[in-house]
Amino acid sequence: IKSLDGSLGVRFTGIAYTTLFAEGKWGDEEIDLNWNVIEDADGALESRDTQIEIFRQDYTVGFNTAPLAWLTLSGKYRHSLKQNDYNGDRILLISEDLSTDEVTAKVTVRPTSRVSVSFKYQLVATDINSFANDPGTTAKTGDYDLMIYSVSATVTPINRLYVTGLFSLQNTRTISVYNGATPVIPYHGDVYTVSGSTGY
Repeated sequence: IKSLDGSLGVRFTGIAYTTLFAEGKWGDEEIDLNWNVIEDADGALESRDTQIEIFRQDYTVGFNTAPLAWLTLSGKYRHSLKQNDYNGDRILLISEDLSTDEVTAKVTVRPTSRVSVSFKYQLVATDINSFANDPGTTAKTGDYDLMIYSVSATVTPINRLYVTGLFSLQNTRTISVYNGATPVIPYHGDVYTVSGSTGY
């Protein structure tokens, strides 16, 4: 496995109580695979080699602002691309591209110095496109959508003690398609999460 990663980020703090930021991340990874495959009933083995190259791009812009002492607002938009290229013996799938868009918004309020409550919304949408030897065309092969609603609270009853609770709802939808057909039944489900912690 060979990998190479890089990143670049900038921040702007010229607006009172506000920070604007942008960043980009890039990565390239090469993987060489070798395995033996049983080809027939006689147990004959055939050695196969496959090379996989993974190229990743990730771009994010966002802001954080606290216009009031008891209020903090933040938001960001992220766009990521991931390309998997395959090369080797009897490879049907040549490449696979995943494109993801993500939007996050968060509001935090502090009604008192010992209580903090946060509300967060996150939307993630991923499109998957594949290019295969047969039939030799690029096709949209999948959709993945996720919405997350969450609320969390932290209470500090005394200086050294804190209690935190979180509730979230994840609404997920996954569709697998190929050239307009739907070989796999679409999935839709809700996931509820409740967690808590305390520390002294």
